[in-house]
Amino acid sequence: MEIDTSTHLVKLIAAGEGFGLLAKCAVTDELAQKTVRAIPLEPSLSRQVSLGIRRIKMQNPVVARVVEEMQHISSDLIHAGTWPTSDT
Repeated sequence: MEIDTSTHLVKLIAAGEGFGLLAKCAVTDELAQKTVRAIPLEPSLSRQVSLGIRRIKMQNPVVARVVEEMQHISSDLIHAGTWPTSDT
């Protein structure tokens, strides 16, 4: 079975109905509750995430500044190893 939303997939996994490849942050609560287990893959996988924004909004200088700040903050958290489940 293929499912689009990780929320439903996590519920199925916790119920013993299968397994899935998920970002560790998608199962943070379930890992803490010990209803699922995370098995690291070797070699580890990575993925690119992006900030989605309506194109026309970028013309607003306030929105552009918020986007710039979000980019800096996320970069700082990842490099510092404090982004949730970051493995850097």
